Amino acid sequence: MSIVSLLRCGSYKTDLFASIKKAVDLIGGIEKFVQKGQTVLLKPNLLKRAKPEDAVTTHPEFLRAVIKLLKPVCSRIFIGDS
Repeated sequence: MSIVSLLRCGSYKTDLFASIKKAVDLIGGIEKFVQKGQTVLLKPNLLKRAKPEDAVTTHPEFLRAVIKLLKPVCSRIFIGDS
C-alpha cells in the first residue's frame, strides 16, 4: 500500500517550506525516510536549461525547501543528475 500526501501551496516564496514539511509530516515525518546522520543524494529533474517559471525542471525553491527539511537530520546532502 502506498501513502500519498497532497497539499496546495500558495506561493514558492512564502508557503513552500511549510507545505512540504506538512506533507512529509502527514506521511510519518522526515525521520521515517532518513536516519540521523545519513548521507542523502537529491536528484532533481534537470531535463534542460530553462527558467523556473517554465515548469520544465525542478524549481530551485522546491529544492532549497527540501534541503532545509533534510539539514537537521542529514550529515551530508548531495545534489546530482546524470
